[in-house]
Amino acid sequence: MKKLVCMIAALVSLNAAAQDAQTLRDQEIIRELEASAEFQQMERVRATSVTEERQFKKTRLLKVKLVEKGTAKSIADELGLKLISGKKRKVATFKVRKGFNVEAAIAQLEAHEGVKKVKREIVVNKNTPK
Repeated sequence: MKKLVCMIAALVSLNAAAQDAQTLRDQEIIRELEASAEFQQMERVRATSVTEERQFKKTRLLKVKLVEKGTAKSIADELGLKLISGKKRKVATFKVRKGFNVEAAIAQLEAHEGVKKVKREIVVNKNTPK
C-alpha cells in the first residue's frame, strides 16, 4: 500500500511537471507567433504606404465636355491633340502626345470657346502579383 501511494505521488508530480513544461512551450510558441504577426503587419504597412504612393497615376488623357456635338475632331486638329473617343458626342477624350506639356494642353482646351469643362484622367493601378 505504501508503494502504491508513493507511485501515485510520483505520477502526480511527473504529470504536474509535464503540464508546466507544456505550458512553457505553449507560451514560447505564442510569443513567436505574436512576434511574427507584428513583423508581418509591419511589412504590410510598409508595402501599403508604397502602394498608396504608386496607386494613383495621372495619365495623358483629358476628358472634355463640349458645347456642341461633333466638334471634337476640329478641336483636336486645331490644338494638335489626338482624339481617342467622342467624335459625334458632347463628351470627348483626347490624348496629349509625348513631347507636349499636359498642363499647357489643359489650359488651351479651357481657353477654347467650344469647350465647357476639362478633366484630367487619373487611373488607379491595382497591385497584382507578378
